[in-house]
Order: sequence, then structure tokens, then C-alpha cells
Amino acid sequence: MNRQKYSIKLTDEQCKELKQFMASTSKKNTPQNKTHAKVLLYLDENGEKKLTPKQTATKCKFYRENIYKIRKQYHTQGIDRVLQRKKREAPPIPGKITGEIEARIIATACSTVSEGKKSWTLQMIANKIVLDGVVESIFDVTVMRVLKKTQYKPHLKKMWCIPPQQDADFVSKMEDVLDIYTLSCDKSCPVICFDEKPYQLLDECREPLSMKVGGSVKVGNEYEWMGMCCVFVMCGPLLGWHHADARAR
Repeated sequence: MNRQKYSIKLTDEQCKELKQFMASTSKKNTPQNKTHAKVLLYLDENGEKKLTPKQTATKCKFYRENIYKIRKQYHTQGIDRVLQRKKREAPPIPGKITGEIEARIIATACSTVSEGKKSWTLQMIANKIVLDGVVESIFDVTVMRVLKKTQYKPHLKKMWCIPPQQDADFVSKMEDVLDIYTLSCDKSCPVICFDEKPYQLLDECREPLSMKVGGSVKVGNEYEWMGMCCVFVMCGPLLGWHHADARAR
């Protein structure tokens, strides 16, 4: 009868250590490492409910090749190697984008755009950085990451309402509207808020693929335009009431 090349026989002390490792709340013990500990317990030949590699893969939602790899690591490198990631031997490569380069990217995004252009684009900023000799090359995606990291978004605009200068009538009407929101709840004369929004009606050209375990719904990038509609929303903030209605535009 052929015997397995790599077999797992855990002692009582090792089983106790693995169970404590799985129950630990330390951030160092990642869910993946805890699953590795579970694999060792399932494959333990001294255990009461020993599973085969195929059964273990199904129960832990692993590929069978990973089960074989964990079993080999335990046999050749020990239990500590199975539960912990291997420490990198070489130091990490320093990033290409330094703090000085980030400062130049932000300064360029905040500067006045060249004549004939409305605003800076990511590619324009990347080209300007290269032309100024800051870096030899840089992608527009890298520029986007720098701006996102620093919370600077030159492509966005905020709009607010500023009363015209010396227009007392405008200010008075605005204060009347704001005073309405400070009224107390009165069911006989409630405060009702109303808003409407145009909305595009789109239909899928291909049937979407349903969601599976560990994945998301897959939809095609093509769609069919089915027209427009208007969505009306009414709500009573103090009454806990709301109503929405969609109508053809």
C-alpha cells in the first residue's frame, strides 16, 4: 500500500496552539493564515475527523493545489512557516514619486492653465512635469493618484448661492425660505420639501451574468438609450413621510 509522501501528524500541544491561533483577534493573524491553521487540523492523521485534501479544499474554499502546498510547507519548513508570511530578504524598492515631485504636481494643478484651455487635464499635468525636467516620464494615472491622495480635485467645481451686492430684496426672500425650515412640526400645515431630477433610461444590450460567491455581477459596457424621464420627490422632514414618482418627460 502506497504511503503519502507528505503526511501531517500533530501533537496535542500543536493542536492547542493552532486553535488558539484561530481564536486570536490580533491583526497579525490574518484570515488567510487562520485558514491555513484550519487546513492543518483537517489533514491531521491523529485527528478524530481527518479529511482528505479534496474534502479539505471544499470545506476551506481553497484550490486543491494550495492544500498540497500547505502540506508540503509544513513537512519541509515547519508549522511557523505555514502560519506566517515569509519575510522579504531584499529591502523594498523606493517609490519613484517623492514628496518634491508631488509638490510640483499640485503646484502645476493649482497654476493658471495655458491660453486656449479651460482647465488642466491629467495628461496636460503629466506632460508639463516632464517638460519642466522634474521627471523623465510619468503616466496620467500617477498624477491622478497624487491628486487623489492629497484630496485635490481640479476637475470638480462647487456652486453656492451668493446674494447680489446691495440687493436687500434677494436677501429678504432667502431668509424667508430659511425661516421655514426652522418651524416646529404642525400636521395641519406641514413643511413639505419638493425636488425633481431628469434621469436617463438605459437598457442592457447583453444579458448580465449573475453574481457568484467571491465575485460581482458582470455587465457589458454597451447599452441602449431608452429615453428620458423625470423623478419627482416630496418629503416631510418632521413628519417622517416621503413620496417619489417617475413620469415621462
